Amino acid sequence: MRAALPILLLFALVLCVRQSGVYAQEEPPADNLIKIEHSVKPNEQLHVLAAYYLLDPRRWPELLDWNRGSVKNKNLLQPGQVLVIWVDPEWEPPFDLDAYMNDYRKSRR
Repeated sequence: MRAALPILLLFALVLCVRQSGVYAQEEPPADNLIKIEHSVKPNEQLHVLAAYYLLDPRRWPELLDWNRGSVKNKNLLQPGQVLVIWVDPEWEPPFDLDAYMNDYRKSRR
């Protein structure tokens, strides 16, 4: 039992670090980008967030790379989960994300 204790402690430490989102990319992938921390709302998906923040839904793999440690399933984001997103300093919202997601939820009923 004593031999298993260090292994269990190490496993618990790794699990805690992974759950805390420490693996989110803290340094910008390119010069002069700014960091936005986005709190995921119900039904949001990486391709929708890529369209909103990066202006191209096909760039969703970048969001996944920036949040590799906190996104466990690329097809299922958890409400309340915080994603790190890097945008141009002049970025402005191209559309109302909340209104878009509300319309999306209504259309799925």
